[in-house]
Amino acid sequence: MKTRIAKIFRIIWESSITRKLLTLVSILLTVGILGYLIVSEWEVLRSVLQDIRPRILIYAFLIYSMILLLTSLTWSMIMNSLGHPVAFRKHFLAFCISALGKRLPGTLWYLAWRANLYKEDGYPAKFIILTSGVEMITIVVAATFVSLLFSIPLISQFQYSIIGFAIVILTSLLLLHPKVSRWIVRKLDVELSSFNYKDILKWTLIYILIWLLIGSLLFSFGNLFVELDISTLGYFIGATALTGVLSRLFLFLPSHFGFGEVSLSLLLSGIMPSSLAVVVALSNRIIITFFEIVWALLAIIIKRVLDKITRNDY
Repeated sequence: MKTRIAKIFRIIWESSITRKLLTLVSILLTVGILGYLIVSEWEVLRSVLQDIRPRILIYAFLIYSMILLLTSLTWSMIMNSLGHPVAFRKHFLAFCISALGKRLPGTLWYLAWRANLYKEDGYPAKFIILTSGVEMITIVVAATFVSLLFSIPLISQFQYSIIGFAIVILTSLLLLHPKVSRWIVRKLDVELSSFNYKDILKWTLIYILIWLLIGSLLFSFGNLFVELDISTLGYFIGATALTGVLSRLFLFLPSHFGFGEVSLSLLLSGIMPSSLAVVVALSNRIIITFFEIVWALLAIIIKRVLDKITRNDY
């Protein structure tokens, strides 16, 4: 009986209809959360909306688009290096759609969506989990390096930052050890192409650039409400990288909703009024969520257009 139920569930899960429903649900839920954020924090946001400079949003969207292109490109490099290559447009669509899952309660939902999106290409769920783990390690290592460059004063200022920072670094280094990584691969029973420290270094260098752009994106959000001196850009980069490292401590909790906003607010209050720091941190989440929705829809449209062109060529 259990075997039959499992078989039925697997058929439903692997269905193309299920993938379309998951995509639709993820977009609708993310839109709902975006609306909730705006409504619940409307009084805070309204206090500074009269001073907003809309043209900055254009620059912010361009920076975010560069971040998205680089992160999806790095993800495709990791996937293609560790398994069987597929077209970049597939990686791009999967990355855009699954990114919405990171905004939902239950941080690891996006892994399930990734696994479902790649099912038709023959990638087992264990493989997606493993490659996502490699991706996470490179993100953390890159964020650690950027934090050490830009936010040593911030790390030493808060005791919890030092402890959390040390935990994340040691865990990442442990997982990178060849013996540990081979043990994980054996336990998961996954066919994996070999990779080495040179590959990790290449991916990490790209993510260092990505963290620099993420800090620049937060800097642009700050400039939405007040003109900031360019000398503060390094502070914004350090704050985003440090928050990125520490947020990994909450990865396996039911949700770490609010941690990034609180951390960024505390860190940014060091260079601006606390009320403005809160608005910038909230805007960071709200606007990025909006950008993610836009690019998820664009990715779906691009894929359909390219698929139609491919069919017409045949």
